[in-house]
Amino acid sequence: MRGVGPTITLVARLAASAADARRGVVRLHPEVIDALGLFAWDAVTLTGARVTTALVAPGEGPPGQATLDDVTLSNAGLTDGAIVVVTPARVEPARQVRLTGSRLARASLTPETVRLALLGKVVTGGDAVSLLPQDVEPGAGRRAPPAPPGPRPRPGGGGAARPRCARQRDRRSPCASHQPGRCARRA
Repeated sequence: MRGVGPTITLVARLAASAADARRGVVRLHPEVIDALGLFAWDAVTLTGARVTTALVAPGEGPPGQATLDDVTLSNAGLTDGAIVVVTPARVEPARQVRLTGSRLARASLTPETVRLALLGKVVTGGDAVSLLPQDVEPGAGRRAPPAPPGPRPRPGGGGAARPRCARQRDRRSPCASHQPGRCARRA
């Protein structure tokens, strides 16, 4: 993942919502999302003491605030009230995922469990990742209709299109929305 396009500096706040906890979601004011040229559930790069990525969702906080879940706040090396730089991210498919942890944890996780836990998430090397599934979905109040299948041009025109997502609820059906930035394509 790497940042592309405009940047905005905001104050990082820890999310109090249980719905966003440990999901890799950052909530931004709708005007900030527009200023970055993003849609809900696109990926953003967050820069604090380290660089990480998260999915952006509309929030109700003030425009100068980014509300991050606990894992994302930690992955960015931030504390509540710190400054965070937010930039649109370019999502690339994961070719390999390497998990670290205790032997007991690694031995007890099946590849299918790990696959389901990672679907719909964007990650950066070295990130801590929750094994909770990414079941936070865009609400009915989305600003834009689902993108058609296939790549869509980046805001601002030109440049390479981002890959479409391949999030699957089950093995037979692809993601219904094919929203770029929602997740890295996983096979």
